[in-house]
Amino acid sequence: MKTRLYVVFRHGSNTANQTMQEVRPLGTYEASSQTDACKQAADEHTCYANQLLTAAPISRLSTAKVQEAEENAYYAQRGTA
Repeated sequence: MKTRLYVVFRHGSNTANQTMQEVRPLGTYEASSQTDACKQAADEHTCYANQLLTAAPISRLSTAKVQEAEENAYYAQRGTA
């Protein structure tokens, strides 16, 4: 099955994980679909009742948005996000 790279975004502000930010790119994921990319991200990131995950192929995003996702993933892995 063909895979693509996706950036997964978390939508919805929550004081526990995303204060004052309505949309946050969480990282890049190699997946066969947007749904699969969101499932992978859900295993790594919290998503509360007022939040949801979406995914977009990196080919449709700006370089700055992809870089922001990669930086957020790096800091999340280090526990400093």
